[in-house]
Amino acid sequence: MCEIDLGDPCEVWVPSTAVARKPHRCDGCRRVIQPGEKYHKTFARFEGEDASSKHCRDCGRDMDAFSKAHEQQLPHPTGLVDAVQECIDEGSPNEERRWKAMLARIRARGSGDTPGSAT
Repeated sequence: MCEIDLGDPCEVWVPSTAVARKPHRCDGCRRVIQPGEKYHKTFARFEGEDASSKHCRDCGRDMDAFSKAHEQQLPHPTGLVDAVQECIDEGSPNEERRWKAMLARIRARGSGDTPGSAT
């Protein structure tokens, strides 16, 4: 496990799975989540501030893998890419390879989209 500081735990963390009724932008890879597609959404409250995120199923799986590798800790709902990058910057060479592969997958998923009106 790399030694990054994910901060204090959230006061509230409510993950769920939903089916998109309209296009949404994945907060991990930035690709469009299409209507009818299942996605992961999270509501969190940290230091009194509410936050929510939407992640495509692949980024949801990457968040789960990240959590398992970090004693069930998760980054802020919109901070997956930043947390993975910090693991690359701060980790051992073995950890660096692992997280670089994950970051490459996340970026590759988002590279096929053109910016649109997804929320």
